[in-house]
Amino acid sequence: MLDAIDHVHVYVEDLPAAAQRSQQLLGFQHDEAFADWYAEGGPYVIRSGAACCRFFSGLPSLPKIP
Repeated sequence: MLDAIDHVHVYVEDLPAAAQRSQQLLGFQHDEAFADWYAEGGPYVIRSGAACCRFFSGLPSLPKIP
């Protein structure tokens, strides 16, 4: 049985809008502990209690299946 999720990666076209919606609808807040990582090209990390979501701009690089 699943009782917790540490974090989720989400790929979005409009990162600021996605983060704002998550903050407004779910109460997530920007996690300042990861601000330097974001400034260096990493994900934008939001958190609500123990739940964490990492937003990435664009689409994920998926491996090609032969």
